[in-house]
This record gives sequence, C-alpha cells and structure tokens, in this order.
Amino acid sequence: MVLSTALLPSSTSLLWINKRFRVYLGLMDFTTNAIVWFDYGIFVISDPNIDIQISSKTISIKGLDKMCLLNGDISGQLSSKLLITAGTPIDSAIKATVTTLGLETKVLIETHDYNTPYDIEKDVGTTVWDVVSELNNLYMDWQSFYDTKGYFVFNKIRNKLNDPIIWDFTDKDFRLSGNNQINYSNIRNNFIIYGKLLDSGVQIVSSKELTISNSPTSPFNTTAMDKRTWVVKDDKLFTQEQCDERLNWEIFKHTNFNEKISFSCVPIYFLNINSLIYINDVSSGIVGTYCINSITVPMKNSDSMNIGAYKIYA
Repeated sequence: MVLSTALLPSSTSLLWINKRFRVYLGLMDFTTNAIVWFDYGIFVISDPNIDIQISSKTISIKGLDKMCLLNGDISGQLSSKLLITAGTPIDSAIKATVTTLGLETKVLIETHDYNTPYDIEKDVGTTVWDVVSELNNLYMDWQSFYDTKGYFVFNKIRNKLNDPIIWDFTDKDFRLSGNNQINYSNIRNNFIIYGKLLDSGVQIVSSKELTISNSPTSPFNTTAMDKRTWVVKDDKLFTQEQCDERLNWEIFKHTNFNEKISFSCVPIYFLNINSLIYINDVSSGIVGTYCINSITVPMKNSDSMNIGAYKIYA
C-alpha cells in the first residue's frame, strides 16, 4: 500500500499488531456498473515492511490465517499442563480447547459420535493446534479449519460425489497452462492396520485384502494385479472402531491413482477451496470432476490464478 502516517507501526496505526483485516476482491458488472465483491477471509497482520524509494514510499504486510493464533506462529502455546481424560466427548474436548485455551469466540463444532479412548496429556509449550490435531485425528474422516467468516470449524468430511460443480471448463476453458500427475505408486490392495497392544494382551487390528470375491469390479484386486501391501501401525488407535475407520480411510486413499492437477487460468473469483470443477480434456487425460485444494488468487485481474485440485472418484 502507499505509505501514509496512519499506516506507520504504532499503537494508533491501522496496521498495529492487534489488528485483523478482511480481504475482498471486486469486479464490475458491466450491465449495472455495480461492484460484485468476493470475500477471501480474515487475516492477522504480521511483519510490516516499509520500502522507501526516491519517487514513492510503500508499506507491505503479511496476512496470516487465524490458525496462527493457535499453532504458535503468533500465539497458542500452553502455559500449563493439560489433561483430557478418557471418555470425554471429542467435540466437547475440541470446543473447550479452542475457546478456553485458544481464546476463540467464533466456533462451529459438529457433534462427534465418539469419545476420547485414552487420556491425552500435553506439557507446557505444546500448542493448542497440537491438541486439536490429536483430537481431530482420532478418527480420520474429520477436519478442522478456519472459514472465510473467521469461524473455527470442526466437522465431518463429506462425500463430494453429489456436490454441485461450480465451474465447467468444457465450454468455458479459461486455462492457460497446467499438468496432470498420475500416481501408480499410490495403489494398494492388501491393508493391515495395527492399533494399540492393550495391557490385556489384545492387539487391536483391522485388515482387508481386495479380492475378486469382495471387490469384483475393482481393477486393483489381487486377481487383477499383483498383491501390494499397505501396513500402518498407530498406537493411538485404542478401539476397534478407530481401527476399522482407519482401515476404510486407507482403502479409500489407496484404491485410486490419486490424480492431481495444477493449472493457471484467467481469474474466476468465486472459486475457492473445496469447490468442484469439471474438465473434459481428453488429449491430456484430464477428464472428470476435481476438487480444488489449493488456490492462489491474484490481486489484479490482469494476472492469472493458480489452482491445484484432486480427482473425485465414484
């Protein structure tokens, strides 16, 4: 930004250390001359940099996702030991951690089906995000993040097969360049998940081999191709339910080519993380529905947008 005295770092500055800002990008609707605004979220101000040239003076700032207040980048370290006892509802534990220790007041927490299977102890200096991550990862189909409205969200990952496609590049192919990554090495068809060896001597374990009988339509079953084994050992899997869900998660991840695409395109500002797009580019092998998982948005509409996405498999 152009430097003014109101922006110089001080306790009265618009860019002071305790300030946050929201980013909007706008395009003019040529039919109405009204500006259509696209909300790109709330950010925490970090590290102003003043650049002085002969002809001009500018100041630049970094805007960090609000997770920086939980993961230690700016704040979020525990000042005392933490104990979450076994049997605590996972959603209640996450809410208490984020609101009490992380001092977050805006939360959207879905009800979880399970409780913590063991005592979770964290020492001084551990971050709030470390606690949340462990709680989140007790069952693999849940996620935690900040949304564009500044709310901390904890929810179950949905199957995106029935989600609406936000942009179809078939008729409006605004892509400029890109690539397609197909990972043969991702494929597995024999899965073994070892959980905790309990004090009783019982080994928590789940396993499945994809065979012609239980997976007849899969091109990756052990009759259609050689056996490829995937073994996971995780002592944080204390219950059979945890182990079974982890098994299903690993099967889901490793029974496709994990196709990823990245490309640059003309800015399409209403696209965002988790938006579904459709591409039908037979010549490059990019055909199907893809979910955006990374996006770089230009601040000028003359620049290109960069998108990373993964393929959605039926």
